[in-house]
Amino acid sequence: MHYTEQIYRPPSEARSVLLEVTTGCSHNLCTFCNAAKGLKFRLSPMEHIIEDVKEIAAFKPDTKRIHLLSHDAFALSYERLMEIAAVIHEHLPCADELSSMGSILNVMDKTDDQLKELRKAGYEYIYIGTESGLDEVLEKTRKGFTVKDSEEQLKRLENAGIRYCAMYVLGLAGKGNGLRNAIATAELFNKLHPAMIGGNSLTVFRDAPIYKEVLSGEFEEATELECAQELRLFLEHLESPCYVAASHASVGTPVKGRIPRDKEKMLSQLDGYIENFDERRYRLRRELMRSM
Repeated sequence: MHYTEQIYRPPSEARSVLLEVTTGCSHNLCTFCNAAKGLKFRLSPMEHIIEDVKEIAAFKPDTKRIHLLSHDAFALSYERLMEIAAVIHEHLPCADELSSMGSILNVMDKTDDQLKELRKAGYEYIYIGTESGLDEVLEKTRKGFTVKDSEEQLKRLENAGIRYCAMYVLGLAGKGNGLRNAIATAELFNKLHPAMIGGNSLTVFRDAPIYKEVLSGEFEEATELECAQELRLFLEHLESPCYVAASHASVGTPVKGRIPRDKEKMLSQLDGYIENFDERRYRLRRELMRSM
């Protein structure tokens, strides 16, 4: 298999076969992310993809689900994605579930008809970095799109029948802004129908651009307690039926469950965390993190 960089894949793709079709990130400007720093975005040669698909077929011919790497494989053109799907279906007839990470920008560059055809070709699940429901946060972190863009493009995915996991980064609004961010982000998702909302928590690494903003005082990190309170208020205001997995390694107060069924249970868990909160212990945990 051709893997040319450290592999990042969503926790929910733990049992999926991983097929590299790109390297790096097509945007690679987000101030809080260091995952693709120093890497040039590159398309995997089709001969490598074909070789890898044949290798998968030799060892696991009954493969049903394939997750395309790397950081935003959905950035590939419609034509390239369809070509990859054709190769997969030729050699792996059981592989009818294709997923990838992507961004709002990746959805923008495809027409409604193209999205529908991609769904027919097996692209059924995309992990989208929406991150926040506040335009000021998206602009500050250089996401390249607005909250309105998020709403419009995610609705286009829904209309095409493509399910998605919308990502939300706790603490991204900075100290003192988490509660406002929680309500705005919940309001955004309440207009939509995500299959899942994935909760991460901002961790400032030295090789991420935001680290310099922290050193200069331009950005002040939210406390660990603020992140827990932000998550609680977000869940309190979230009404859209979906699965919430705020259980990433970066989240100090993890909860997961289905809205609305498990909302009260999750809120109770968070109340338990918050009631006896030890800021120093949670902060030490984050400072000991070296990567995601």
